[in-house]
Amino acid sequence: MSKDIGEELENRMESMTPRSTFDVAIVGDPDDIEVKALRYLFTKPGVKVFQTGPEHDVEDIIELKPAITFVCTKVQVNDDGLIIATELEDNVNRLLARQNGGVITRTSLTPDLVDRLATKSQKYVHCPNPYYDEDTLMAHTNIPVLLIGGNSESAPAVREIFLRFSNIAVREFAMMSAVEAAFVDMSTRAYLAIKSQFFNNLYNSVQGFGSDYNVISNYVCADGRINSGMHLIPNIDLTYGVPGNIADYPKMMARWDKKFTLFSNCDIIKATVNKEEE
Repeated sequence: MSKDIGEELENRMESMTPRSTFDVAIVGDPDDIEVKALRYLFTKPGVKVFQTGPEHDVEDIIELKPAITFVCTKVQVNDDGLIIATELEDNVNRLLARQNGGVITRTSLTPDLVDRLATKSQKYVHCPNPYYDEDTLMAHTNIPVLLIGGNSESAPAVREIFLRFSNIAVREFAMMSAVEAAFVDMSTRAYLAIKSQFFNNLYNSVQGFGSDYNVISNYVCADGRINSGMHLIPNIDLTYGVPGNIADYPKMMARWDKKFTLFSNCDIIKATVNKEEE
């Protein structure tokens, strides 16, 4: 088997003819916005996309032998912050063991789990899906910074795949190790959750004085050290509290590293629909 994605990509490029296709596979729920975004990104001529069914069975993909496989399998987080990713880890291990193509995880994962996967194969790359205030196809295909976590050969190869075969609009490809990508992703989400929690608490405090929260929050965010973002109340989807897709990250970080005492002691209030608006 190829040592890394770069070598496999080079071999595929050399063997391609005008009638050849560059095969991309996606493992995940077809209705998930990230899966839909990936299908859209790889609609260039000469690219063929394979999608697993509702059962997320990877056996069909293994038989197809695609150049690259994106794993978007969802994970769960329990009340203690433990990430449950048995299905995702099983899918990645099976793909790495039985095909030459590279395997890219798009699901947000903790560094310890990513480290475990990365040590098994040089064909593994962690490319976590960025956090978006609003889950729209436009947001998922116009990415300011795309994290690409892999070794010195695989990370540039994945960057080349995005540039050559996808319609992605990205300002910067940030290449680093897989664990470093997990740290950046996890830290960003946990910090945004804490920031959202602070502004939700500020919002509740302001209401008691009859003051204008928008005036206060806008001028707080005018300080360049704070900046805007996560200060809008309600959220874009008209919910109140910390958005559910990042609310679990502080306790996830606190679980695998107890040095994050701020996170472990923070009681995150997940977003709920305002009953008065229903």
